[in-house]
Amino acid sequence: MIMLLLVVCPGVAAPTVQSGMVVHVWQSQDGLPSNVVRSIAQSSDGYLWVATAEGIARFDGYEFELIEAGHELRRSRLAFSRLFTTTGGRVWAATYQGGLFRVSMSGIVRILENVRTPRPPMVTQVVESAVGEVFFKRGEEFGQIRAGDSVVGLSPTNELLELFELDMKRQKENGRVFDSSTNPELHDPAGSVWTVGASGELTVIDPGGNSLPVDFPQRGTAFGINEMMLDSEGNVWVSSPVNGLARLHHARVDMPEIDVNTSELPYAALIEDHSGAWWIAS
Repeated sequence: MIMLLLVVCPGVAAPTVQSGMVVHVWQSQDGLPSNVVRSIAQSSDGYLWVATAEGIARFDGYEFELIEAGHELRRSRLAFSRLFTTTGGRVWAATYQGGLFRVSMSGIVRILENVRTPRPPMVTQVVESAVGEVFFKRGEEFGQIRAGDSVVGLSPTNELLELFELDMKRQKENGRVFDSSTNPELHDPAGSVWTVGASGELTVIDPGGNSLPVDFPQRGTAFGINEMMLDSEGNVWVSSPVNGLARLHHARVDMPEIDVNTSELPYAALIEDHSGAWWIAS
């Protein structure tokens, strides 16, 4: 008789295991500031940052910490659209109104003012050069963020244009879209391609061409995905404008060495997911 047990660390919701995939979903009841998630990014110090309709939060795998904006910024009713990261743990947030902000646990600092025109150009890229210079692109405007959060406009060199071109290619291959008519697509290191269909369903296509539809807890296949991201541990994160945040990774099974002459077998297999949960078959 095979019994499957789940051991979960305190404070961590249980993930769902389906054929070959471990799926873990966070929503507002799990501490996520809002189920409307617009962008996700991992900073160089390992934290996950989430832009939601209720603001930006930092996630350490257990708890979400909402970043408090100052009184003046709260009055601006900021609508964050996309997150970017550079070295040193720095995080940048663009708004639908064309603004750009630096985000940290100390608060939110304005870098570019919102544009007070209908359908303003948005910041779509923040890149870093090999020597640590930070540049941004807003519509057809290019600029550099210097010490003290000052900004200077510039005419891009061919070298800088190549840097932006490489960054756009990398973002597109890692789950971001720049055209509302396309859906996110992510290429992982194992050679699999994660694609989002017209109805928001997620499918993983392995290097051999085999397809695995992903089912989300209580949502089925239609999760509604606007962005994907591969983290430093190989997990794929997806954000949804209606269903919150999810983390996915392929299940890993370790078979222990068992003495076949022993009459009592303590266990047959262990499966550990990245949340710290162990699945034990005995």
